[in-house]
Amino acid sequence: LEANGNLSEAARQLAVCVNDDDFVSPAGHSKHQLWMRLCDLCAKHPQEVSDTLKVDAIIRSGLARFTDEVGRLWCKLADFYIRLGQFERARDIYEEGINAVVTVRDFTTIFDAYAHFEESVLSIKMSQEKEDNDEDEDEDDDEDDLDVDGNDMELRLARLEHLMVRRPILLSSVLLRQNPHNVVEWHKRVKLYSDADDLPNVIRTYAEAVKTVDPAKATGKPNSLWLAFAEVYETRGDVDSARH
Repeated sequence: LEANGNLSEAARQLAVCVNDDDFVSPAGHSKHQLWMRLCDLCAKHPQEVSDTLKVDAIIRSGLARFTDEVGRLWCKLADFYIRLGQFERARDIYEEGINAVVTVRDFTTIFDAYAHFEESVLSIKMSQEKEDNDEDEDEDDDEDDLDVDGNDMELRLARLEHLMVRRPILLSSVLLRQNPHNVVEWHKRVKLYSDADDLPNVIRTYAEAVKTVDPAKATGKPNSLWLAFAEVYETRGDVDSARH
């Protein structure tokens, strides 16, 4: 069916196969291989399959089934929306994936794809600006958000820069989802905010850390969090808060 270009029917038949517990592939393909093939087909040919299948639900089902493919599947789901031209939805998917994964490998897979997407969008926009410098863009022709003049270069560049700046904190979140009782990682997270002179987030992070870390499960010394938290207030002359 794929070879004949009947992608919609090919995807539908694959969906039937992967949902049939008794199905055995004549070619010896495993359920995992069939699932990934289905997800690939859906992500690469959204126009052909989106009227036949609920692609979002299919790929999310794969996320629940194949924990070793989580990073790739989040990227396929984002790619599905990118190919449909729904860039904001794709960004939402990348953000959702980054904030859901629990391994550095999956985080890196999604983050790199996310950054590449933003770089590609920026590159395309720069090329358009260069080629059509004197033409006004019709904002209704683009589902992505443009400013009133259609000149959103700064917005796109800011998005990419903001994403790169957030990487250390996002990675820290992954490590803390792996082990929320990792005292050393909490201290590292605080340092990221401290280096950025972000006192409100320093305080919020310490407050979250002392509430989250279970001394019986802790890796490191939990009391060091309390001491460091108190020191934040002491260095600013707020002795009463430090005591509490």
